[in-house]
Amino acid sequence: MARSSHQIESDLASLLPEDFDVWHQDCNGLDRLYTLMDEIDQLPQPNRMVPALFRTIERLVDVDIGSPGPIVHTIERIGGYEQLLIESIQRKPTPLTAWMVNRILNATHEQSIREKWLTLFEQAQENTEISSQTRQNLVDFIRFQQTRDNKTI
Repeated sequence: MARSSHQIESDLASLLPEDFDVWHQDCNGLDRLYTLMDEIDQLPQPNRMVPALFRTIERLVDVDIGSPGPIVHTIERIGGYEQLLIESIQRKPTPLTAWMVNRILNATHEQSIREKWLTLFEQAQENTEISSQTRQNLVDFIRFQQTRDNKTI
């Protein structure tokens, strides 16, 4: 019998950093994530789980949960996540949310849309609580996108 979205969300919330630590004997976080993402795909309205997925990314900010990994692949497969991505990166920028914005920028040629996402990157850099890894990712992505813009002019 399929599990409910509440049960899946509870399992997402129970994931701990040590579940992804390869030096930890019982490390099974990625396996659990793949199983949970498969369950989300089977839900009648998987889009309702996207906020919980962003909360998980924010909570496990310094944990390697894939690059991009099962959560990002699931969010992108569900689609319609852009506003939630904006809210997440404004609330708590992470390497994965920065990566997601960079992917949107890579696929976007319309200047007004690019400016909107680049502004979001610049604002995220000003967040005083972001990790050094997130800050470096933002710097690298901004530099890459500016170089890309200069080449297309």
